[in-house]
Amino acid sequence: MKAVIKAQDMKDLIEKTKRFVCKNYNNTMMRYIHIVVDAEKREVRAEAVDGHRFSVAYCKLADGKESFECFITQEIPKITRYDEYVEIETDGDKAFITVGDNIRGYRQPKKPFFDILQMIETTEDKEPAIKIAFNSKLLAEALQSVKDVGDKYNTARLYLYNPATPVLIRSNEKDVAGVLPIHISVEKWEKDEEMMKGEKRDEGKRD
Repeated sequence: MKAVIKAQDMKDLIEKTKRFVCKNYNNTMMRYIHIVVDAEKREVRAEAVDGHRFSVAYCKLADGKESFECFITQEIPKITRYDEYVEIETDGDKAFITVGDNIRGYRQPKKPFFDILQMIETTEDKEPAIKIAFNSKLLAEALQSVKDVGDKYNTARLYLYNPATPVLIRSNEKDVAGVLPIHISVEKWEKDEEMMKGEKRDEGKRD
């Protein structure tokens, strides 16, 4: 089985999931990026998880008539600005990523991957207590800046009050960082909710 996606989309999928792969964890499934090709939806999903976090990223399927899944690592053939497409292929107990004349193979594990979508849906079934939008770059930088030398877990405590006030981020009793929220229109929030409801309806149809 084979799927084709744009080269830039493949780079984005790896970029969004590679930090969530845990190479040294005892559970070998956490060492992989799970690729799911959905020919019916014309999309490709990439998932990665370690012991404390997960990432799910999507892109469009450029070409492919069959749905399948496989496992790869973040080490893929180099993608240059001259490469237009990437092929994802499975053959027996191996998967292959092809970029131009370069190809890399991955022996497939026999264990199933974690049901990350179920974890997300369990949360989405509940009405959120509060919805606030932030600039992702500024929020990440604020989280990185809040570090307590005495805290071996590098804990960040987030205080959210309402959509119009900054989030306060603390790692101890005195140090604090803050990020102001950004405005998201009601239409965009509703579009997110409609998309999630649509995905659940699609899952029900397939069941």
